[in-house]
Amino acid sequence: MTSTTPVSSEQASALRRGFDGFDLRAANRDGVSLGYRIAGTGPGVVLLHGYPQTGYCWHTVAAELASDHRVIVPDYRGAAGSDIPETGYDKENMAQDLAVVLDDAGVDSVHVVGHDFGMMIGYAYARLFPTNTRTLTVLDAILPGVPSFRKMIGASGLWHFGFNSQVQMATDLVRGRERIYFDWYFDNFCSDPSIISDEDREFYVAAAQRPGALASQFRLYSASVAEDEEANERALETGGKLKIPVMGVGGAYSIGAGIAAVIEEVATDTRVLSVEGAGHYLAEEQPDLIASALRDFFKEHSS
Repeated sequence: MTSTTPVSSEQASALRRGFDGFDLRAANRDGVSLGYRIAGTGPGVVLLHGYPQTGYCWHTVAAELASDHRVIVPDYRGAAGSDIPETGYDKENMAQDLAVVLDDAGVDSVHVVGHDFGMMIGYAYARLFPTNTRTLTVLDAILPGVPSFRKMIGASGLWHFGFNSQVQMATDLVRGRERIYFDWYFDNFCSDPSIISDEDREFYVAAAQRPGALASQFRLYSASVAEDEEANERALETGGKLKIPVMGVGGAYSIGAGIAAVIEEVATDTRVLSVEGAGHYLAEEQPDLIASALRDFFKEHSS
């Protein structure tokens, strides 16, 4: 069930940071409050964040796009501006969360943009709601259930997928050391680690230190190598590839043009952009370039 609910003071504090001029709202799905920011007029755009971040990572890109788009930036379940249920972290269910948010926002046709786990949610949404999805853009991520998934995990040394999937063990070992653990991601997956400021790192750490939040982050991983992998394999077998336009964007310091191997396995109309001077955290490392590339892609598919 969908209903609009007021944002709590805690939600407002998490959602407001970096989003001056955006309205702060919350949608309710079966008792789970899902916070989001919204601003601008024009074609709908939703920006989906990944781990270990929140929608805050999009603040510069969102402000730029809001000049001529209706921009929605949620915090997905478990992240700072939303509730932390113990279940529901498979990406098809989180895509249903997104559908509730977009319904609450009054947006029924949208350009979907996802980074990291946001990419997995965005792909699930595009599969479940193809007529509502104008385009799909995926930033620097891999997708469970496609042939390249296991190969890329092994070749890239992405050991943390396995570690983080062990929810209780990972929670016990990382709790109290969140800053050390998050620094490892930002220091190793950025072209220039200083781009993610100390203040921003502390913001993400504080969000992860809410009761239950750290475990919820790791549930994203456990679901990705279980439910998501099976769901995506089944979708490809039964429904085939996406027919909507899909753009894959990779940081040259990270996956780069290798993201082609991901999107070409799940979509028929694809293009690839490799961004120089960027690693994994593209929206913060090269926000102006990302906003410009998104605007051009949306304009090309405006009808």
